[in-house]
Amino acid sequence: MFASLVSMSFMIFGFYSWQRYFLDLLGRNLVWVDGVISALVGLSLIVATRSSHPSPAWCGRGPDC
Repeated sequence: MFASLVSMSFMIFGFYSWQRYFLDLLGRNLVWVDGVISALVGLSLIVATRSSHPSPAWCGRGPDC
């Protein structure tokens, strides 16, 4: 449990702090680029979560559902 807590705290910090450093690397104040990248990361997390849990419509009433 403790390892999960430490891992998630680093992940949360990384997700919320990368935007400022990315804009510094970009050299411009294009905030919309940060928004697009954040939206793509969020969308990829949604797709990954959705694909890891099968829908009842896909698997019917089998024992794996």
